[in-house]
Amino acid sequence: MTTKHNTAIVILAAGHSSRFEGCKVLASVDGKPMLQWAIEKARASVGEHVYVVTGGWQKDLAHAMNQRLVDRVATIDSHDWQKGLGHSIAAATQQLTKHYKSLLILAADQIAVTHDDLNALLNRSDGEHIIAAHYDGQPGIPALFPENYFSDLGQLSGDRGAKKILLAHPDAVIPVACPNATIDIDTRDNLQNWLARAQ
Repeated sequence: MTTKHNTAIVILAAGHSSRFEGCKVLASVDGKPMLQWAIEKARASVGEHVYVVTGGWQKDLAHAMNQRLVDRVATIDSHDWQKGLGHSIAAATQQLTKHYKSLLILAADQIAVTHDDLNALLNRSDGEHIIAAHYDGQPGIPALFPENYFSDLGQLSGDRGAKKILLAHPDAVIPVACPNATIDIDTRDNLQNWLARAQ
């Protein structure tokens, strides 16, 4: 599959999810691990150009893929994952810059984001602007970054993720309404509450 402007989707799943008290991205959501839902949505948009950034639960995720609980996709191990989200994004960017013209960054725990939401971002891609989900009155991830922002992504560090770049370049951001991106899962209560509402 040839994707628009040669885009890969990078799914962030490196955190230790301490507030969840367990491997959050392998938690069951309607019979599938949370990460599996993210992979399926991403694959429906860009085919095999999907990468999962691992870290704190790298061995567990590898085991889940080996057991076919989660589709086997390319993984990028963020060795500095414990230093924050920025390091994980930087690790992925540094590995993928030679192969793609743009990267769409998605958090595995943005469980409500749909395939259509991802396509809405991809369809606005022009190879020049950042295309960002807009919710809670500001831009955030999922967001698509063209190659002229790869240097910024590759230099991220600490707990500040892609939003740092979005806020630093407001004139370069094309916002796309995405209320589903408001939902992210930090605790088991968050997950149970979301499942109850979704049903």
